[in-house]
Amino acid sequence: MDIPPVLLGVIFLVIIAAALLIPRLISKIRQPVKKRNILIIIISIVLVLVLFYIATQPISVQKELTEEEKEIDKFLEKYYDGLRSRSASKTVELFTENAVVISSDGTTYRGIETIKRYYDDKLRNLERYEVKVEVSEIKIQNGSVEASYHTTATSFIRGATMPPVETFKEEFTLIKKPDSWKIIGLVITREQIR
Repeated sequence: MDIPPVLLGVIFLVIIAAALLIPRLISKIRQPVKKRNILIIIISIVLVLVLFYIATQPISVQKELTEEEKEIDKFLEKYYDGLRSRSASKTVELFTENAVVISSDGTTYRGIETIKRYYDDKLRNLERYEVKVEVSEIKIQNGSVEASYHTTATSFIRGATMPPVETFKEEFTLIKKPDSWKIIGLVITREQIR
């Protein structure tokens, strides 16, 4: 759960205000209870609960996909399934023979064999690879597609104690082949953790 820093600041200020006001309210409660004091306490509790609810809600809203976009998303889910299962073969079978991948370090891989070696090297020493995927945009034009995804990947490396968590923007270019979609290009860009 990612809570924006501004919201954390607001919650912190509410907690400080509550810490300062509650003792005063309690001292007044020892006197005959007034409806106003009860109302102040109830409003404070409701305010804290509302802020907590807002802080725990997802920030980005996933847009509703059209049927064609769902088909593309389902195809690209196979790419992520290949990564999750640590299978370079399953991942690479989704690419065309002359596809191009630009990795997050800026290296360009051309052709299916080079791309397979890239994924073999990337996935070789992993016990597990978890990736969370969020569709950013899918543009469909004249039989080709540009799809952009934001991903958060956790690589569980054999022998490592703390798996690194990285975020990426992955921009796919797809073309429609007679049997299915194929990836002809992929640009992977590292992003700041959101």
